[in-house]
Amino acid sequence: MFWKNNITNFSFRKFSHYTIPNVICFTDASNVACGAYVVLTKATCYRMWDDQESCKNFAWRELKAIHFSLLYFQHLVKDKTILLLLVMGE
Repeated sequence: MFWKNNITNFSFRKFSHYTIPNVICFTDASNVACGAYVVLTKATCYRMWDDQESCKNFAWRELKAIHFSLLYFQHLVKDKTILLLLVMGE
């Protein structure tokens, strides 16, 4: 009900132009590890969580997986437009 009553107060910005991505990357995270895959190059990366990281909530782990993959693939994604797809679910 909140959104229905307050949507008129919502401000948004329209994208002035859309750029087709140069790089498509899938990421995934579980309570054990995270990984990523770059489509055209077939490059992959993964890392295991330590005990503290594995106890974090799923949103933190998904964001950390994105962060890790962008750092790992920085040589592939630098100065590129990236489409980042998160694999969610069981």
